[in-house]
Formats: sequence, structure tokens, C-alpha cells
Amino acid sequence: MHKLSSTGAELATSGRSLRLISVGSVRRLQTNQMNGLRVYINGVGDETRGGRTVFYSRREDGPYYRWSYDDRASAWQVGRVLRSGVSPKMLAPATWKTVPAGLQRSIVDHYED
Repeated sequence: MHKLSSTGAELATSGRSLRLISVGSVRRLQTNQMNGLRVYINGVGDETRGGRTVFYSRREDGPYYRWSYDDRASAWQVGRVLRSGVSPKMLAPATWKTVPAGLQRSIVDHYED
């Protein structure tokens, strides 16, 4: 494991393109605090699609998004939810550990600044 000296230090990712990621960003992603990102499940009833849990996300005071798995596309699908279609009372916080890895990547890509 490599240690970086300060939160202003940057890591370079491998792959086709070189991309710099700040240490602070990595810490935020690890703690699910990506600019106020929150992930929820339906706390009123067990909401699933294709046998997988449906998740909701919201960043800060922005809109809610609904994430469901599409078996035909073999991918997580996202749709913006009208404010009238969701209430804070129906949502229960989900831990980042309960979010499938593929969905974690999709959520991070969706909210990437």
C-alpha cells in the first residue's frame, strides 16, 4: 500500500487515458460522501426488479434517481423521479456496502463532476 503525504496529492489511474484523482476524492468515495450523495432503498415495501433490489439516489438537494436492473440489457438503468413520486418517508438509507459493485460504478459515473 502506498501512502501519500497530503490530501492535495493526486493518484494517476491506469487505463487508456491518464486521469488524476485527488486523495480527498478517493476518501469521499470510500465513505459514500461524494458531494452529498445519498443512496436509499424503499423502506415501505420490498421493491425489486429482475430479482434485484431497486435503489434510489440523491445528491445534496438535487433530484431523486431510481436505479433498477434490466435483465435484457444486463445493466443498471436509471431514471429521474418526479418529486411527487417519492417522499423521504418512503425511503430508508442504504449502506454503500449493500449496493452491488456494478451499480456503485454506475452511480459514481452518473454523478461524476
